[in-house]
Amino acid sequence: MPWKGSGSGPRGRGRRTDIANAIRRAERSVFVVIGKVLVVALFFLFAIASAASDAWVIAALAGVGAFIVASVILPVEDLRDGMSWLWSGKFGEWVHGLYLRLIPGRSPSERRRGLVSVRGLVVLGLTVCLLSSVVFVAGTAFAQEDDEERICADVTHDYLSDDSYATDFEEHGVIESTDRNVKTTLEETDAFVRLSVENPNNYCVDMTVKVHPETIPPAEVGEVSAADGDTDSMWRNVHDFDTDQSYTEITFRIDAEDELTFAPNRMRVLGIAWKDEQTSGGVLDRITAPLKDDSLEQRTYQINSSEGSIVTVPLEHSDGQSIDEWTAVYQINDGEWRPITTDSADPAFYRTVDGGAAVQFHFDTDGYDKGDIEVEFTANPNSIDKAKHEWRSYASSWSDLFNFNFDLLWLTPLAGVRL
Repeated sequence: MPWKGSGSGPRGRGRRTDIANAIRRAERSVFVVIGKVLVVALFFLFAIASAASDAWVIAALAGVGAFIVASVILPVEDLRDGMSWLWSGKFGEWVHGLYLRLIPGRSPSERRRGLVSVRGLVVLGLTVCLLSSVVFVAGTAFAQEDDEERICADVTHDYLSDDSYATDFEEHGVIESTDRNVKTTLEETDAFVRLSVENPNNYCVDMTVKVHPETIPPAEVGEVSAADGDTDSMWRNVHDFDTDQSYTEITFRIDAEDELTFAPNRMRVLGIAWKDEQTSGGVLDRITAPLKDDSLEQRTYQINSSEGSIVTVPLEHSDGQSIDEWTAVYQINDGEWRPITTDSADPAFYRTVDGGAAVQFHFDTDGYDKGDIEVEFTANPNSIDKAKHEWRSYASSWSDLFNFNFDLLWLTPLAGVRL
């Protein structure tokens, strides 16, 4: 008895079989891809370990592992055959044959002309020059971007470490310092405060120059351009926690085998400078807290507006110490402490600079007399310090609310009085 619709049955089973086979192939492909991804990941793991490990044994073993994995991933046989083709001279023979066929008068079969005319050679030369100029411009732009991202050596010239620098500057008007072949010269003339820098090394240097307050009064000068106009430096008024001393810190980058001169106007520096009017021990009133932290001794500092309109406090130090947390309050010579914020309308406010590596306190020296505004800064506060800060914030908020209601009660009866 013949099948009804005999064409549909087998074809239906065949389609189901094809779908099942396709699913099996897809499953197999997924596992194959996972295996290859694991090999690639292993290569990158070895490469990173070889480059980043400080232990030379681990770096060497990781380098061997990366080489072995790379020999599996890369077509080593094809690369070997290609190198053999170049080394055997066959590549040179092929290029020579191409040269004979293209250059006019060099073809063995056509003595008078080649496949390329003189006009074609001129066009080819112009095209090569044009492409070379484009590549040169692109390479220059890439080099400029790379210059901003490159890692340079860190060099610090500390004119604070020896008081003889200040004495020599007072007597001769010029002082010098050399470290890692980088030479800096500080000179004060009638017109300028001049900083000259020479870097004979074949690498760039990130410079930090710390100037004694008796050499140049600490001043928040800001950005100062070099005489060549291509390099900028930052002049800041900085507090040092370890020495309880305020000074001008100058930071900039100098290229390899380069010389720079920074010469801000003398009146610009002295006009905004401030001097320490406290005792010779420093401008900060140190109060040691009962507990200590592993990275920095917890201390409280008093900073007032007599020390300048802007005061910078570094949160990170070259010796590894850092301030991970801090609190600050201020008062306006009335004994009432208020939490300091970023509101520039307040008599005192703060800004973070250098990507959070320092904090600047700004004082309203125009609206208040010298020394009327005082900031209490606490580094790495403990539980007692935090509770004290919370209480001051709470008391300040109630005080402000009371003063607002008190003023409102006085103003309400006067609202209906005509003057």
